[in-house]
Amino acid sequence: MKSFWSAMILGAALLLGGGCIFWQNTVRETEEFDPISGERGAEAPAGLFYGTFRNVSGSDRRFMVRFNGGRIAHAEYTRWLNQPEFLMERAFCHWMPLASAPGDPAEGKQLDCTLDRFDFERGNAVLVADFGLQSKRRNRVIRTEHRVPVNGESSAAMAAAMTTALKQCVEEVRRAISADAADATPGKKTAK
Repeated sequence: MKSFWSAMILGAALLLGGGCIFWQNTVRETEEFDPISGERGAEAPAGLFYGTFRNVSGSDRRFMVRFNGGRIAHAEYTRWLNQPEFLMERAFCHWMPLASAPGDPAEGKQLDCTLDRFDFERGNAVLVADFGLQSKRRNRVIRTEHRVPVNGESSAAMAAAMTTALKQCVEEVRRAISADAADATPGKKTAK
């Protein structure tokens, strides 16, 4: 009887030990990406202040991919460093930092952002946002939409495409603010 139990324990140990070889638990590490990189950009026009940046896109830290038919998938192991609205705010603070001489607060302009899309669709990084530019004289909405092709199949290629879209967005808003400032120069009528 003693040898029976010894044989049973040995058999169970071999079975369980051998099973571990076939059922190896693979651990997949989460990849995190920070699209805000490179050198800082030129200062924002004097008197500009950043307001509220919000996200209504449905995107979170996980990469979001849209497919035909309205299907959406989130990548469980591929994420952004922060939520998209914080990434957008960081992009502006990095590539268009506030002026060191902020100007007259009474004449200042506040830039708010509503992020409508921050995802990938049909091989493109897609960034769509509305920016509210508010001042005492004029309120304006700047709508931006950027589609940047993803060069490759990797997560790094996706992140690089979104980085390009963010840079393009910041530059478009910079140009719109500069044009707005030129329109508001003395002697010109401002639109209301």
